[in-house]
Amino acid sequence: TEKVNMVKDRVYKGFGKKLVDPKLMKEAKTVLSDVANQQKMAIARVWRLFKPYAHRWVAGTLILMCTECSWGFLQGNLVALTTLAYDLKPDTLQRAARWIGLIGAGYLFNWPFDNLGDTLVDGVESKLQLELRQAVMKALLSQDREYFDHHQTGVLQERLNSDTEKLASTIIQQPKNLISAITRVVVKSIFLHHASPSLFWTGICIPVPFCVIFNTLAFGWVRKADQKISKVNDHANGSTSEILREINTVRQFGMEREESRRYGIIARWREQLEFSMRSTQRICWFSMWMAWVASQLFNT
Repeated sequence: TEKVNMVKDRVYKGFGKKLVDPKLMKEAKTVLSDVANQQKMAIARVWRLFKPYAHRWVAGTLILMCTECSWGFLQGNLVALTTLAYDLKPDTLQRAARWIGLIGAGYLFNWPFDNLGDTLVDGVESKLQLELRQAVMKALLSQDREYFDHHQTGVLQERLNSDTEKLASTIIQQPKNLISAITRVVVKSIFLHHASPSLFWTGICIPVPFCVIFNTLAFGWVRKADQKISKVNDHANGSTSEILREINTVRQFGMEREESRRYGIIARWREQLEFSMRSTQRICWFSMWMAWVASQLFNT
């Protein structure tokens, strides 16, 4: 895709269309079309794996939407409790005690349902992860022998274990988290608008756009670093698996010291990237949190 776009956007503009053979471009577009069709078929296969458990996911997400509404209402009442300090009367203490009792009862009532929704969604993720691993294993076992000459065993094992886990989490948890976050924002916005329309617009227009833009940039930075460390981990796992599997050959040719040296190079490379990744994440998370706190202070 990158090469086709480069030819379209840069080569054709700089050198004309005669420099690149049209047959090559046609062949490349055909490959891209085939890959797109394969991706659509893969999405359909994943959907078929998810479909038997879809009702559980929907039920868990709906429960979490209801509990998010309750959390927003309870938190709003908890903040509004401070208004009693500006309306001191002989029965203020009794009113505060009743108010606190109702809020506490609401928290105790809401928590089991929130836990139930998370349990249903987590169960669907676990089932889907199992189905994905079985499907990937079945696909690997159906490949030709030549396939394994071009793909390291350690990398395939990493795909089987790590990538299926990430995929299941992305399919199940991210939509649930997005829906829960939208529900939380809407309910708290309604509560704030009911309390004070002017404060509502101040509270929405200042922190939300600023934090969304800042967090998007920070997440892009973290995602690039994560992709680098993922590739290095694949290479390291593949090399380690190959060495251990062929240990007899390594010893027969006296390559222990050389293989150890090569592994040390990869290990040091991975250690440096992991250290950089941790530093990047720490800076990003802290910056996002400080941006949110700064917007809250500005609002206050």
